[in-house]
Amino acid sequence: MQEEYDFKPELTITNSFKDITAWEFMNNFGLDSLRDVQTDELVLDPVTGARQIDGDSFDYMLAAIKKAGLEDLYQQTATTNRTYFLLNNRAFLQGRSILRTVTGSNSTIIFEGFVGGIPILREGTAEEIMETVDTPEEMEKLKAILMYHIVTEYVAQRPTLFLFGEWYVYQTLLPGQDGLIGLMRDEIDFININGRRRNPQYSPSPMPASSQVWDAQVYNHNYIFSNGIGHHLSEPVRNKPY
Repeated sequence: MQEEYDFKPELTITNSFKDITAWEFMNNFGLDSLRDVQTDELVLDPVTGARQIDGDSFDYMLAAIKKAGLEDLYQQTATTNRTYFLLNNRAFLQGRSILRTVTGSNSTIIFEGFVGGIPILREGTAEEIMETVDTPEEMEKLKAILMYHIVTEYVAQRPTLFLFGEWYVYQTLLPGQDGLIGLMRDEIDFININGRRRNPQYSPSPMPASSQVWDAQVYNHNYIFSNGIGHHLSEPVRNKPY
């Protein structure tokens, strides 16, 4: 078994937001807009004038939570035994797109009608796009995705994941076996989820193949909230297909 050592890369620094909930954090710090690298001015949609969202921000996650009616899960203060995997805009729109998983389409374009026979299209806001989740089946998928990304225990890299290279299995808010999630801290302190072991000496993931093909590595770690701890993800994870 590997022994602990003290290497602490930059992305593992604890960020303390102990006076606010996970919900307040995303609302206060997770709605950044793209800015011009030279002028620092907002990058606006050339047609609508709307701000262009940043891939690292949480516009879509906030809109998804509201659409699913799950705000209470992120606002609750009854317990700090929660780990929130915060899904940024890229997780909803790119790669294993949550939007496509739920609706079957990755489009963020809104059709506004015709003018002179020409279709008028524009980029929709996160709220407008999440409103396209409009069937019971789609709503169940959306809720399942959000609930799977909340663990029912407080999981920091250290000391919770005590031995690097070893897997720890936790229950998420998604009930039963489908709600199990595997977490492993690698040798440079990044949390790996359900798979993606980078070193052959690590223990094999205990998770089923369906989860290992949707594995991920935490993007930023250890946001300490008044109601738990958060880790930032750029792609969704799962146990079984949603």
